[in-house]
Amino acid sequence: KVANSRIDHYLDLIEQRLSKSRFLVGDELTAADIQMVFPLTTQRAFVPIDLSAYPNILRYLKEIGERPAYRKTFEKAETTLQPMLDANPPSPYKF
Repeated sequence: KVANSRIDHYLDLIEQRLSKSRFLVGDELTAADIQMVFPLTTQRAFVPIDLSAYPNILRYLKEIGERPAYRKTFEKAETTLQPMLDANPPSPYKF
């Protein structure tokens, strides 16, 4: 319960930040955005989170997911997973 409330709190903070700018630090992609992609996408395979209550996060992930560099890197790094750029929580990863 505590972990879920913390996750919700952090998602609320990210959502609020993205309501004011295109990316986390303004209108240009920065290292902060690159670092944020994993917890908002691939990590959800281990901790399934529904992002439907966060329209700005979804817009942000869609925009990042459309970048050719993201697609190329993801294809090389994540050979067994699909990009998790939508609201629906993925099925938990099975080891």
